[in-house]
Amino acid sequence: KDAEGAGEARTNLANLVAATRMQAEVDVIVDQRRPIDVIGSTSTAADLTFIGLPRPDGDIERFAAHLQFLIEQTRHLPAVAYVLAAEDVEFDRILS
Repeated sequence: KDAEGAGEARTNLANLVAATRMQAEVDVIVDQRRPIDVIGSTSTAADLTFIGLPRPDGDIERFAAHLQFLIEQTRHLPAVAYVLAAEDVEFDRILS
């Protein structure tokens, strides 16, 4: 949401893409709308969109509801990877 952090984020993401040897375009967007609205309107032509998920805070039902909301809001996108960088998550409860 702020222009100052966009340059650093762009650099970090470009380094990550280079380290993984993927061919990808890094796009950091500064916008005041809700992130899901920005993603929904700017990723329609993307081959793959990565959406980071927050680490569950212990309330699995709330996390599952948030994930369902994201899935509904991004259903129109060609392909979406929902990325969770956390361990010890009860995926069977979330995805059921």
